[in-house]
Amino acid sequence: MSRKNSKNFSKLKQFCNSLFTSIVFPVGLFVAITFWGIFFFDRELIFPKAVDHLIPIWQNHLVHTLPLVAPILENFTTKHYYSDSFFTGVVPTLFLASCYIIWILIVAHVGGIWAYPVLEVLSTTNRAIFFGVLLLFLGLLYQMGKLTNLVLWPNEWAQSKRIKSKLKKKFN
Repeated sequence: MSRKNSKNFSKLKQFCNSLFTSIVFPVGLFVAITFWGIFFFDRELIFPKAVDHLIPIWQNHLVHTLPLVAPILENFTTKHYYSDSFFTGVVPTLFLASCYIIWILIVAHVGGIWAYPVLEVLSTTNRAIFFGVLLLFLGLLYQMGKLTNLVLWPNEWAQSKRIKSKLKKKFN
C-alpha cells in the first residue's frame, strides 16, 4: 500500500472508530433500551397495538433489538479507541440527539402529530424534562461504551496509557 493510501486508510479507520464510539454504540443501545423499556411499561405509549398489522414482529425486533446486539458483539471483536476527553467524545452523540429532538418538535408543530405517543401524553414541562433525562442517559451510554471497551480490552488500554506516559516524559 502506498504511503498516500495508507494515510487515507488510517483516516478512514479513525472516522469509523469515532462514528462507532460516539454514535453507533450509545445510540444503538439507547434505541433498544428506551423502546423496550417504554414498551414493557405501557406499549401503547411507544408502539400501539393498532400498528401490529402494519409492522410485523420480526421487523419490530430488527429495528429495536438489533441496535443493542450488534454494537455489543462488535465490542467483543474489535478494540475501539475512545477520546480521552468525555466532552469531545460525547458532543457528536448529543448533537445528533438534539437534531433528532428538534426534528420531532418540528414534525409535531407543523404536522400536528407526535412521532411517539408518549410525547403526546406529556405536558410541555414534562416533555422538556423527558428530553433532558434522555440526553443525560445518552451521555451515560457513551461512558458505558468506554467502560465496556476498557473491560474487554484491558491490556490494550494499559499499553496505550503506558505509551502516552512515555511520550509525555520524553517531550516534557
